[in-house]
Amino acid sequence: DLHIILTAAPPAPVSIAVRFHDEACGDHPDLEVTASDASLWVRDVVVPGAVQLWSPESPRLTLVSAEAGGSCLVETFGMRVVGVRDGLITINGNPVVLLGFNRHEVTMHDVQTQETIDSDLSLLKRMGANFIRGSHYAQDERFLAACDKLGMLVWEEQVSWGWAPEDVANETLMGQHALLVEEMVGAHINHPSIIIWAFLNEGHGQYEEATGFKMVSQVLRERDPSRLVSWASAACAHDKHWDHADVISCNDYTGWYYGHIGIIPALWGHYAEWRRTLYPGKAFLVSEVGASAADGSRMEAYLSRLDAEARPQAGSLPNSDELHPWGRWSQEYQSALIQTHVISILSSGLAGVALWMFADTPTEHAVWRPGSRPRGYNNKGVLTVER
Repeated sequence: DLHIILTAAPPAPVSIAVRFHDEACGDHPDLEVTASDASLWVRDVVVPGAVQLWSPESPRLTLVSAEAGGSCLVETFGMRVVGVRDGLITINGNPVVLLGFNRHEVTMHDVQTQETIDSDLSLLKRMGANFIRGSHYAQDERFLAACDKLGMLVWEEQVSWGWAPEDVANETLMGQHALLVEEMVGAHINHPSIIIWAFLNEGHGQYEEATGFKMVSQVLRERDPSRLVSWASAACAHDKHWDHADVISCNDYTGWYYGHIGIIPALWGHYAEWRRTLYPGKAFLVSEVGASAADGSRMEAYLSRLDAEARPQAGSLPNSDELHPWGRWSQEYQSALIQTHVISILSSGLAGVALWMFADTPTEHAVWRPGSRPRGYNNKGVLTVER
């Protein structure tokens, strides 16, 4: 479908010339349409010529131009089909296991530069990532355009972090949130890299009265049925609203905030069986998992403070709750925990994982908590804020 939006309703019907594959407007349009209003939908447009589908391996982009009254607009888009089959997300019918990170735009600089975008995506590619969860807000147009060109898959969500249960049950507030979601979709619908629209990070889905999930999911499907719908839930299996999602997405911090690193393989195996039994038509994605580490903090320094009898056996790690902060915040523990999660998630046949997170991120110093946000940073990045 082709949606052409004019700056204002024309005083009289106006002819619009549409061309595909060219970087500029010109003679011999592929299609001519007439607009009598500021918004014109042209359904079931056939793109002429040989059009190759966009995919992570071959991110083919197509150009379309529209000309009216001497004014020309050129847009880039890509064509692909996103779906779910056998618990995995598919692109053009091919299953893709999502491996990536949550990424914040915030750095040490006041604004996100094109250099930062290009450098971050280069690092992500080198790290083997094919997927980015843009947390927790709509993403920069430049970032999405770069992902389109590189074949990087994107989850985009509208800002909604830290809401209370009563917020998600508030029809007025959720109605306003739905409008923001619609604006996000309208602004970024032409980016083929976006495969998941999302909202309400950790939005208290364990409560039946949280009716906002159904409302916003319906808005997304009506606005854009070509993409998958999800939200990152801390309630996971206790979330009561998964019927409205295409992808079940779970934030879990076993081994860091709670639980023992040793239970992680069984944890994801349990979730895989739970999905197969209760939601066979959906995918299960791990939308957050990770641990904090202080830059330069090493397990060796922690172990040197212990008596020989108190040291963990070679190749083992103690319960995170029993670790002194020197060991719990070490880069070795962070690495071991992440590896255990990722290997277990992939071995369980889940749809993928987005580690929390790509790089350390400055937070408000007002929310600094001893042992939780040293330096006023979220320290769960696998890289420092300086990368």
